Amino acid sequence: MSKRTGSEKRGRIDVLDLVKEVIFFLFATVGCFGYVMLMLLIICCGAVAYLPLTIERMLIIAAVCSVLMDIWYIVKTVKKYRK
Repeated sequence: MSKRTGSEKRGRIDVLDLVKEVIFFLFATVGCFGYVMLMLLIICCGAVAYLPLTIERMLIIAAVCSVLMDIWYIVKTVKKYRK
């Protein structure tokens, strides 16, 4: 059973809940990007002969991972508010 707040029970979305969702979304995006970049840097330092990635390629990989995480989070949030 999911716990719903009073505003969700009435079918409305509270402004404060929406602001919290947006702020968490931004922090999650930045966190995902930073985590993937850090892991790629560590992996490339350890396996420089086997995995020669440039910084540009690492940025692209981190951006793609962040976008995929953002899509997953948006789908999850939309499903939550549609219930």
